Amino acid sequence: MISIPFVDRAQELALLKERLNNAKAGKPSTVLVRGATGIGKTRLCSELMHVAAEMGFKNLYGSCISRSAQPLIAFEDALKCAGLEHLIEEGKVPRIESIRIFIDGKLVSNIERERLRVEEVSYTKVREFAFTNLIDIKESGEEHARIATRKYGNYEVLYASFFGFLACVIVYGKVKENLIKDVLSIIQNAREKQLSAENADTGSFQREITGAFSALVKSGKYDGIDWAEGMVDTKKLNLFENVMLGLSRVSRQQPIVLFIDDLHLADSSTIELFMYIARNSGNARILILGTINSDMENAHKSLNEAIDTMKLEDAVEFIALSPLTPDATYEIVERTLSINSDVFKRKICEKTGGNPLFISEFIFSITDILQTHADAKQEPEKILSTGKLPKNLSEFLITRFEKMSREARELGMILSVLNAGEPDLILNISGLSEEAFQKGLQELSNAEFITNRGTTWMFTNTTIGDVIYEKMTHTRRTFLHKKALQFLKEAYANDARWAGEILRHARILNDKKVVGDYGILAGDFAMARYSTSEALEHYLAGLEFCTQDQRAHYIEKILGALDLLGRYAEAVRLIDDELAKSNTEDERAKMLRRKAEIFVKMGEYPLGMECAREALRIWQRAHGTQENVELANIYSILGVLHEKKGEYTEAMRWQGRALKILEHLKDAESKRSFVYNRLGVICWHIGDYKMSERYYMESLKIAEASNDLQALSRCYNNLGVLYRNRGEPAKALEYYKKSLEIDEKIGDRWGIEGTSNNIGIVLHEMGRIQESLEYYQRALAIASEIGDMWGLAVAQNNIGIGYYEMGELEKARSCYTTALKICEKINDQRGVAIAYNNLGDVYSAMDDVENAREHYTKSAEICRAIGSIDFLFNATHGLVDTALNSMRMPYCEEKIAELEKLADTLADKKKIAMVKVLRARLEAIKGNISGARNLFQSAEAHIQECNELIELAKIKYIHGITELKYGDKEKACAELENAHELFTKFGMRLWASRTLLALKTR
Repeated sequence: MISIPFVDRAQELALLKERLNNAKAGKPSTVLVRGATGIGKTRLCSELMHVAAEMGFKNLYGSCISRSAQPLIAFEDALKCAGLEHLIEEGKVPRIESIRIFIDGKLVSNIERERLRVEEVSYTKVREFAFTNLIDIKESGEEHARIATRKYGNYEVLYASFFGFLACVIVYGKVKENLIKDVLSIIQNAREKQLSAENADTGSFQREITGAFSALVKSGKYDGIDWAEGMVDTKKLNLFENVMLGLSRVSRQQPIVLFIDDLHLADSSTIELFMYIARNSGNARILILGTINSDMENAHKSLNEAIDTMKLEDAVEFIALSPLTPDATYEIVERTLSINSDVFKRKICEKTGGNPLFISEFIFSITDILQTHADAKQEPEKILSTGKLPKNLSEFLITRFEKMSREARELGMILSVLNAGEPDLILNISGLSEEAFQKGLQELSNAEFITNRGTTWMFTNTTIGDVIYEKMTHTRRTFLHKKALQFLKEAYANDARWAGEILRHARILNDKKVVGDYGILAGDFAMARYSTSEALEHYLAGLEFCTQDQRAHYIEKILGALDLLGRYAEAVRLIDDELAKSNTEDERAKMLRRKAEIFVKMGEYPLGMECAREALRIWQRAHGTQENVELANIYSILGVLHEKKGEYTEAMRWQGRALKILEHLKDAESKRSFVYNRLGVICWHIGDYKMSERYYMESLKIAEASNDLQALSRCYNNLGVLYRNRGEPAKALEYYKKSLEIDEKIGDRWGIEGTSNNIGIVLHEMGRIQESLEYYQRALAIASEIGDMWGLAVAQNNIGIGYYEMGELEKARSCYTTALKICEKINDQRGVAIAYNNLGDVYSAMDDVENAREHYTKSAEICRAIGSIDFLFNATHGLVDTALNSMRMPYCEEKIAELEKLADTLADKKKIAMVKVLRARLEAIKGNISGARNLFQSAEAHIQECNELIELAKIKYIHGITELKYGDKEKACAELENAHELFTKFGMRLWASRTLLALKTR
């Protein structure tokens, strides 16, 4: 067998070795290797893994087979490499039955539940088993704790030891990484206290550690109750966290290389878990590797979104592999064929384009010719003109494949139909004898066509399987798909893990009954593994061929997936189809209410209002005012629609009616949390921040108790808004990022869009304008993709603000005008007011006073009508600013007094500072320059507390200009120079140039 040398990748390997050393030192990183088919991505990572093994790393390898394969199969294979496959198994929720604590080999405490669960075996036997196994568990005197588990029926026993401390925990169900983390935390804290208290009372110390473990048992966290039952998003987050905690724990004893190959073939949950580990590796000693085929990555939406997110967060670096250089190709030819003809080497280089896979296939074919023509080495260049060599990679592969034995060819064709398969499955379909089967597998393996990953055979490169599959006749492919389907149905009829494969073969064969029967089973398994896109594909396939009895179930599943993915237009079309077919008024009312909820997310408020009102009319006609969850749902969506239109009194009334119903109903926590959250938003809009916070905290309390991730994300996001208004941007950013992390984990596109906008706003105010624009552009792209009109307007307004600050006024005006048109179309009065105010800012910057005043006035009128005092402040501030420039003193006195009251009501530090600046300008005009200076200093102090550096720069600029006109020129220069430095730093070109002009003309 010819071995192709590893050449021309020294630079890339050196970079990976550096990352390997960093990982060993507790500085993890994620590297994605990109390149065309056959360019050597897997080979590069494999070479690194050899180096890693020599350095004492544990190598975990998994390969993605196809997007229709079992979700997370690549991670299952990778974790098996280290005996960690349990990390990805959900299993039963653990219930702690007892904890025994030993210190220096002596039993010091035994904590037991009052009532013990008994299944299969008596608890007494489990306890005896746990005690017997203590002799096998050595206490750890090392820096890291030692962990061991033993299984007994439905029980598991966890042993955790650390410097003389040993905890023996008997659990009904499965030991999870969170439990290990909590147990270790207690004994490690105990060790620290032992070291810090030299003469500590032993009895007191034992009581303290016993109390900590007793609290753990009583906390309810490990009571065996699945609080996340039915909450797919929460379960996904729990599983991902379990995997990360396990990898982190193992890496403390031995550093890890986690390599997931062929991510372009991954299901969406595999990509999400890969991204989760990359973003949450902390100080784990782990290097995360992935390979992506650049020829195929653009077709994978989930992968592209994940890459964009990781780029934005600087959580990944890329290695792009280019073709081998001519010198490298020459070296391979010389070392493998022992041929030193320059003409021959140059022609091979030209024909293969430096692609390592193509080069290796070329060499394999030439080797065959050299073996049959001994004199060919004398004039090797003639080999290239004999016509015996294939013209492209596909021909090379097929030529080699057709020279193999009948058994090897048969198995190759079967594997191309299966994508990958276990020996029993391949053998059964082939009908070969065991001897012939093993012989064929060995031949394919020797030719490096296939490889074995654990118990699964797969192609070494997906291109090989694709070429073989395409070469088969349609009749042959159909025959093999039928054989595969028949075997899978017989062997795995009710096994959800195989439902996706059964469905795939049935769809290829157009077997309608099987597709209809297996669509939900396959989709539910994909959802359970958090692959929403794959689940939707399965549900849609099943819907096409399902029976009438199955249809309602399929519709429910599809709407849930579409909503989560943000594919609202498709959801609306599906609901319309179902409305045309619905037979009962209850069905129509629920569908119309659901449609209204989707229209809210699309920003189509008039259409949403029509649907919600019709839903209410139909429901009340059937049920009157009988209180139930559906009536509360309809009331709540009406409240949201009025809120979005800026009709806050009506919004408050409808949400209040919904809350009144929900407070008397059981199992309505999630909806009650939602209503409290919306009430908080309404109070924020009308400037009642204290009441807003009260509602948000009530919503947060319910969300935390029920572990409702979507509700938690909403609460975090709105608390971020609240803290931003209070002038605490760092706190706001902390809450926004918590919200964004949840949204990304659960795949909530609408949530990602909104939170990205909010993060951009805070970054902007902190002077990080370019960074903020990246978040705004991300929000704009998502809003456009999911059809969210309101989101488009918000993003356009925010991008316009970025352009305004950078001095690109025409671009800013264009963005604001677009936002205005969208808000007028969807009847979003608050949005219209914001756009008018922003256009007023642009015209003011252009010195177009009349247009500025006109737009500020329109904004103020709308804000008064809808009761939005927050944005009324902004519009009034703009009017006063233009009036001061025009020296309209009585008007300014009156309006500044109004603004002072508004700012105090809002308790907004930034707005208080903005009013002080206006008052300072007014005092300077009146000749009180000393009073003006005090006001400027007070305004700066308020803004510095908020850390709003852009506003600070503007205050310094205005102070400098005011000093130039009415005060001390030296003071003016100092303020203007400080302002210019900040404007330049933030990229605010217009402001910087105006400041420079003021300095030059002083």
